[in-house]
Amino acid sequence: MIDAWDAEERLMGLLTTGDNNYYYGDSYTMENHVGKYYQQYIYPYFSFALPALYTGAPDRVNRLFPCPGNHDWGRGTLKPYLQYFPGAQNSYFYSVKLGDSVEAFLIDSNKQHDTITGYGTKPDGVQGTWLKNALAASSAPWKLVLFHHPPWSSGDHQNNAYMDWPFFAWGAHAVIAGHDHSYERLIRTAGSCRTFPYIVNGAGGMELRPFKKIQTGSVFRLMEWGAQLVTADAYSLRMDFYAARDRTVRDSFTLIKDEESPCGFSSFASL
Repeated sequence: MIDAWDAEERLMGLLTTGDNNYYYGDSYTMENHVGKYYQQYIYPYFSFALPALYTGAPDRVNRLFPCPGNHDWGRGTLKPYLQYFPGAQNSYFYSVKLGDSVEAFLIDSNKQHDTITGYGTKPDGVQGTWLKNALAASSAPWKLVLFHHPPWSSGDHQNNAYMDWPFFAWGAHAVIAGHDHSYERLIRTAGSCRTFPYIVNGAGGMELRPFKKIQTGSVFRLMEWGAQLVTADAYSLRMDFYAARDRTVRDSFTLIKDEESPCGFSSFASL
């Protein structure tokens, strides 16, 4: 489905919400779990197999930008992830500009490894300070923050309140996370904004898991494998979740710049 999108109109980037390489993030599973499907978006290509199975993006342009999940950290190290994904810029957190309209900020939400990285999963830690400053410095019309553990989720793992950072106050327009194996859109109050979007999208391939306690602000939930297509210009940003089974849109919402709104944008669902 993603290849079909790219053939129709070249994608500026593929972003992940973590758990890229099940089950333990091992180097010997990377080729079969990632390269087999996405090597054409990765450059330069670091092969763990000898001889190399894949050569990477034929146009020598990297377009895959991951963030780490707990399974990428499965053996207590992120080394295979950092070796394999050039888009991660050999860092646990980074930003990437996607055209003139969107900048994405990807961070590591793995609380259990704070002591290893020293970067922290608190707003006043190294990552939080970097994110606050990077969002403030960005001139992109739309700023998206991605990480693995959702602050709010009706899914199997439920909330991860330690990741409830002041994203809106710092300048973000939406948060996209994973961890729970389902899709959910939540609209919650963040500071003065009463319609701030939190997306949970962990429906990329592993077994789907049922929802548990439905959280405040949950407006759409789905247990289907799929991916989200984001289209944007200077004035609007649209997110469509497509089910892989029949390649049709299951959820769609749009943010539109609105100086009179406390959020700085108005939003509406189109399905």
